[in-house]
Amino acid sequence: MSVSAEMEDKNNIRKELDDLTFSFKRVEETAERDSLEREEIVRRLVEISGLITEGVEHHTSAIDLLVARSFDQIEKKIRDSSDSSYGNEELIERFQSALYASDLELSLCKEMLGEDMLASLQVSNLSNELKTVSRELASVREEKIALETDLERSEEKSALLRDKLSMAIKKGKGLVQDREKLKTQLDEKSSDIEKLKLELQQATGTVDSYKSQIDMISRDLERTKELEAELVAIVDERDQLKQSLSLNDTLLQKVMKSVETMSIPVDLATEDSSEKVDRLAVYFKEVQQARVEEQEELEKVKEEASTLASKLAETHTALKLVEDALSTAEEKIEKKQKEEHAKIMASYLHVVTFIGFLSLLRLLYPLLKWFITRFLLTDPRRLKSYGSWAMVTGATDGIGRAFAHELAKHGLNLILVSRNPSKLASVSDDFRQEFPQIKIKIIPFDFSSERGYEAIEEGIKGLEVGILINNVGITYPRAMFFHEVDQLTWTKILRVNLEATTWVTRSLIGPMVHRRRGAIINISSGAAVVVPSHPLYAIYAATKALGL
Repeated sequence: MSVSAEMEDKNNIRKELDDLTFSFKRVEETAERDSLEREEIVRRLVEISGLITEGVEHHTSAIDLLVARSFDQIEKKIRDSSDSSYGNEELIERFQSALYASDLELSLCKEMLGEDMLASLQVSNLSNELKTVSRELASVREEKIALETDLERSEEKSALLRDKLSMAIKKGKGLVQDREKLKTQLDEKSSDIEKLKLELQQATGTVDSYKSQIDMISRDLERTKELEAELVAIVDERDQLKQSLSLNDTLLQKVMKSVETMSIPVDLATEDSSEKVDRLAVYFKEVQQARVEEQEELEKVKEEASTLASKLAETHTALKLVEDALSTAEEKIEKKQKEEHAKIMASYLHVVTFIGFLSLLRLLYPLLKWFITRFLLTDPRRLKSYGSWAMVTGATDGIGRAFAHELAKHGLNLILVSRNPSKLASVSDDFRQEFPQIKIKIIPFDFSSERGYEAIEEGIKGLEVGILINNVGITYPRAMFFHEVDQLTWTKILRVNLEATTWVTRSLIGPMVHRRRGAIINISSGAAVVVPSHPLYAIYAATKALGL
């Protein structure tokens, strides 16, 4: 029970106690007055009868006995005084009737005194209850003071959180700008990466061409080795030819010497000398021709050897140039690879930083969204633009009543829905006293019942409802596992937390869509967020997840 409800109950009890006290005082005054009148009548009756009342106690039974004796004495006097007139008899009859009427009044006073005793007993009980309620109220006041202290602390914490959040918003704006810069840098880095990829492809093509040239040079080196082998063979052949030529020279010299010293055979003596000379001339000519041919072949071999030597020198020079070019290309490729690796690592670092920033932004997004929605976008003056009426379910206590109070503070007319008609009327009266300028309509409705929602649809018919607060909800009577919940309990939970929210939303969302404006707030629970699928409140957590 809230403090306001307890104060209201205490005021009602105090009013009832005051009314009963006032009634009791009036009854006491009436009883006292009747008692005095009765004593006066009895005194006069005793005087008329002439009885002696000394020593007679003035309680009810004694007074009744005294009245009876007085009547007996009067009757005796009446019988003794037979000469009395008719007027005295009439007077006695009137006196008897008056006495009878006073007796009736006295009996009524007795009954009223009995009722007063009961009322006094009730008053004492109510006073005891009032004392109990006062003690409870004192404890509630202490709790209220503690809650106010906690509220002040919470407000201080919320102020600190607002300051921190404002700083976070500023940092968030800076982070958004940094994100945009990082995006542009990332695009630039991506274009640089594409350029580097193209350069890498070109360098790869150059390397491939260098590799092909190296292969050609390698093949030329192999050919050079073959040429060196051929050159060695030619040099060997030249040496052999030189040796054979020197042998031929020695042989020719020996032949010449032998010709000079040669004795002409006997059988040739008969020949003509000219014939001999011609035969020798032919022989010498053949020998000289063979020598010339050998010299020509030797020159050719020398020329081929010099050509091969020049080719070998050129091949060595080209090979050295190719090796230098290859080492230069390898150095350039290694340098390019290092630069490319550094650029790629820098790009990766930027990408990882950007991903980390996005992750941080994703974590801060709900907080930023709440702050922007709560402090930047939520202008109370815009609430009426949704519609002139706001509907709150479960509006008599807690969050629902707080929502209704806040909406009424901003001038919105209220439709309050709850299952307790007396609480609805009380809350409505409180709001009317505090906000006399607004209209309030109450709809008593039990969402856990099986009856339809025609009463709600009829209640909102023709009204421009722009804001709906789906606050109504119930949970377990105590913490239970899923298999421990009875069917009636979880059926009511589903009916109130799911079906009711869906039906009420469906009833109002059509006109909102038609007007192209409206706001619907579904009140969820921490059981569906902080501890999803809470094992002790599984059905309740599942139904409250609908509001997320």
